[in-house]
Amino acid sequence: MMGVQTFRALLFGLRDVDEAVRKATSQTLRSRFAVADVIAEYKEKHHQKPAIICAIKEILSLPFWLNPETKSLLSDLLRAFQADVNTGKMSSTIGAEGSFYSKNTGRSERNMSPGKQQQFFN
Repeated sequence: MMGVQTFRALLFGLRDVDEAVRKATSQTLRSRFAVADVIAEYKEKHHQKPAIICAIKEILSLPFWLNPETKSLLSDLLRAFQADVNTGKMSSTIGAEGSFYSKNTGRSERNMSPGKQQQFFN
């Protein structure tokens, strides 16, 4: 995995108007970053998480097409960082298959209806 500065720089690439830049950036993110590794890198960087959350939310709201695997990676990170910011500590994990799991409730995102997900993750 590359460092947190590289990760943040790649997030900027996903906002680029040039589709080729977004595709290359997306491929790099998927090949070089795993959700668990990014969470571990940011574990003690609490002051940076709000900015990462905002950047990911912005990227996910853009009208550009985003590779589904990249979108999933960003969504998983967003949920984990939001949980961390909301509770002040990492109280959630990402399972090996990529599903979000809360240690506090024992619920998995994949087992909830979209309405329940919205309530649970906000």
